Amino acid sequence: MKNEISIPYNERELAERIDHTVLKPEEGYDGIIRGIEETKKYGFRSLVLPLSAVKYASEISNIRISSVISFPMGNDPLEIKKIQIEKAINDGAKEIDIVLDLMAMMSNKFDIINKEVGELTELGHQLGAKLKFIIETGYLNKNNIIQVSKIIENHGGDFIKTCTGFGPRGVTIDDILIIRQNVSKNQKIKASGGIKTAIQALLYLYAGADILGTSSSIKIINEFNEARNYFKNFDKQ
Repeated sequence: MKNEISIPYNERELAERIDHTVLKPEEGYDGIIRGIEETKKYGFRSLVLPLSAVKYASEISNIRISSVISFPMGNDPLEIKKIQIEKAINDGAKEIDIVLDLMAMMSNKFDIINKEVGELTELGHQLGAKLKFIIETGYLNKNNIIQVSKIIENHGGDFIKTCTGFGPRGVTIDDILIIRQNVSKNQKIKASGGIKTAIQALLYLYAGADILGTSSSIKIINEFNEARNYFKNFDKQ
């Protein structure tokens, strides 16, 4: 499937499609400060932080901040997720990455997912935030992925996000292809989980992802020119 339009042409364009993540507890608050500086320097589209760090970061920087909700298992009840969303937005987050109820998805309880996505989308949009729904593809079969993706699109969820990075595996090309082939071209997709090289990053964008989530953002940017040359040669074949 050829999708050359989706491939960035320089480092800045690639950075603008990366959510730079600082979520590992061992990174500490020094990691948050470093993430802020890196986001400013490279122009990443947002910095993804734990909910507890959003207020701290927003008070010392005006960069776009994303926060994760019910991370990483999605087990919190709907009412708690609503409280978390309100807290994140009030503390300064502009985008929210929400882990959906994994047990419900794996049990084909799509009525639960439909209610969750619908109510959270309505709340987030009322409060002025974009929502990314994490479906943790490593736990799901193809039918699960398709059903949940369609629910997210039907409710106007801003992004379908593949993985937390803390699940059984990261994103795969098949994940992106399955989602992209079963939603409209207007539905945005975030590839996330285990993206460590520029070749991987460009492959996911080529397959149909709109943005990426990674903690290897700087390494990916530094590898961009070599990876982009590979795709130029690939396009000529």
